[in-house]
Amino acid sequence: NLPTFEFATEGESARWREEDKKNRKGREGLEELKKMAEVMLEDPKAYAKIVGENFEFYVDKPTFILGRKAKKEHKLAEGEQFICISEQKNISRKHVIVSWNPKDKAWYLECRGKNGLYLNGKQVTPEKARKTKLTDKAQLKISDVTIYFLLPLR
Repeated sequence: NLPTFEFATEGESARWREEDKKNRKGREGLEELKKMAEVMLEDPKAYAKIVGENFEFYVDKPTFILGRKAKKEHKLAEGEQFICISEQKNISRKHVIVSWNPKDKAWYLECRGKNGLYLNGKQVTPEKARKTKLTDKAQLKISDVTIYFLLPLR
């Protein structure tokens, strides 16, 4: 079973996005994110949270896909969740697959988009064809879309 956690309020997430806008130079804004993450709700909502400049999603399935909006609705297997991050053509419909590994009790990212992505400033491409462990407050940059992967406080 996946653990459930507590997450920051909507107002705190908005503050994180504002801080990210102010700190576009890189990971400088993460220190502030870490401080803000200390304040959490008491109502568990999901297993993880995805926060972008114009969106936020709660992950409530053991596998989720980040990608662009498709003309037709994505066909998902049981236990999968799709999160639309953009409508840009340079982002694949299934650009990133993130899944929970119960053995390791960790989340892993698999890049499927031909244009790759940056994870905490390091390039990840589909050619490497390996799963990469995600950590709390990991920064994903897919094209010009910046996303933070947030794990709740235990």
